[in-house]
Amino acid sequence: MQLKHSATRTLGSLLFGLAVLFPISSRADTLYTFDIPKSQLSTRKDAILALISGQVAPDKLGQCHGIADDGDIHFGIDSGSLKTPAVCEIMNCKAFPPSTASPATWEGILQPLFAGSPFISVRGVFRVWSDHPNNSNPPHASNPGHVVEIHPVTAVIGQSNTYHSRRNIAPIEFQGGIFSYKNPSQWSTMLAKKMYASEVTIDGKKLIRIRTPLVGYNYWKITARIVTAPTAVTNGHRFTVNIKTPTGVLAEEVRCFTVSESPADSDVTTFMSGDEATLLAIGRIDLRKLLSSLPYEGPTPVELCVFGVSL
Repeated sequence: MQLKHSATRTLGSLLFGLAVLFPISSRADTLYTFDIPKSQLSTRKDAILALISGQVAPDKLGQCHGIADDGDIHFGIDSGSLKTPAVCEIMNCKAFPPSTASPATWEGILQPLFAGSPFISVRGVFRVWSDHPNNSNPPHASNPGHVVEIHPVTAVIGQSNTYHSRRNIAPIEFQGGIFSYKNPSQWSTMLAKKMYASEVTIDGKKLIRIRTPLVGYNYWKITARIVTAPTAVTNGHRFTVNIKTPTGVLAEEVRCFTVSESPADSDVTTFMSGDEATLLAIGRIDLRKLLSSLPYEGPTPVELCVFGVSL
């Protein structure tokens, strides 16, 4: 179906440095627009882990979600270099709660880190994805409309202390309960959502303008055929797969990676080309594919961070 976009006024230089977030109505989906410095994306297009720095106000820490939701705890971070809202998410907050705080709560461990220095750094998987492009209703500082995340987080680094959360990158389970993952039958529904990306220049700065509908589809349990066997790279392993759906094996190769020191990182080393495996994974935009295809129009190019596997 041909999308019909409403006209928008030319963005002037006064908007640079602000999160550019406005819906564009179409007959198919509402599109949300974000301008992100090209340098912030191109330097991270192949990175498994990345580091961002910024400020986290007390009201930006959310609640620990139960696994009926997603098992995450998230917080908003004001990172000037990104020029757009960003959210950081620690996986499995119920299954792997902090044990070093007194009291042993997420607020007890994270708020002192946030308050103890003017800036903190967060390390983890740099993720661009349209899971929550619009503001919550009612709005909440911990989860503003955004497409940029550090998710999953591996470390929160304050001025004098660091909290490590790499062990949380694991299957989402708690007290016998298992998270309800998206399944392969929903893969084609996700790909049916069309996004757009182009390079624009404002005040001499190169930006990538992303226009995207709400995509969702965070956590997956999928069957995949291994195309290229895993190879060790900085901070983990990389390999490629074909996704197997109820109607057949898709031809497109999907890039996958694991995070070093996570259980999945050692598990994937047994994979060989041609194997079939069940993967638990979270998707992100494949920035290598996106940036090499500008201007881009089509389904969201997906890359998978794998956090659980079985043959």
